[in-house]
Amino acid sequence: MSLAIPAAEDRAALADVVGRVVRLDPTAVVRLRDAGGRVVLWAGTPFEVLVTAEAPGSVTPADVTVTGPDLLAALSVVDAPEVDPGTAVDDRWRGDLPGDGPWRPIGRIPASEVNAVVARSGPSTLDETAWEGGGVRVP
Repeated sequence: MSLAIPAAEDRAALADVVGRVVRLDPTAVVRLRDAGGRVVLWAGTPFEVLVTAEAPGSVTPADVTVTGPDLLAALSVVDAPEVDPGTAVDDRWRGDLPGDGPWRPIGRIPASEVNAVVARSGPSTLDETAWEGGGVRVP
């Protein structure tokens, strides 16, 4: 298995995303897909929201799921344009991915707001979301 991300800044950006996912869920899995010259990363969160990021590069096989901690180590510890992203755990990915788009952003949530919610919440409360007035309230 191979993940090739030529630019160090792109590897760092993906490591940042994976690091945030792993911080929310140390057992998270990450799905990597080759999109013709780009690698698209997908990961679930305890908020039942999919996180996605992409960077120029390639992954072999073209659709594989790995553990978040393994991928984080590969991206942040190994300083090389091509790394082993970890052991495939394809059976741990639950559900389908959204279609390829085109996508239209409907809003943005600053990372500081997400971090504030996580800081206020313990592991047991992360699963206690509730719909309130058309939005999501997290205790």
